Amino acid sequence: MRETATDEAVNWRRTADGIELYDEANADAWIRFETEAGAAADVRPRSVCPDCGLVAEQRTAPGRYMVCDDCGEEFDTAAGANDGRRHAETDD
Repeated sequence: MRETATDEAVNWRRTADGIELYDEANADAWIRFETEAGAAADVRPRSVCPDCGLVAEQRTAPGRYMVCDDCGEEFDTAAGANDGRRHAETDD
């Protein structure tokens, strides 16, 4: 796993057109990413790992789930998919 300056979790949520990173203690502290499938590299969609917080550019259109290249966590990409983590008992 990548070493970081802090072990704090990254708060994030899907929005209608991307994702938002936010600080629960400070309503004015947030970052919003708008995404569009097939976008050019300079505006390419990004994913956020719910386990380690890595923000990574997507090289292809989003699939059903993703695997973090940093920590190996698998997570659902669908909006509203629990906390984003992929649970083995739901796999088919």
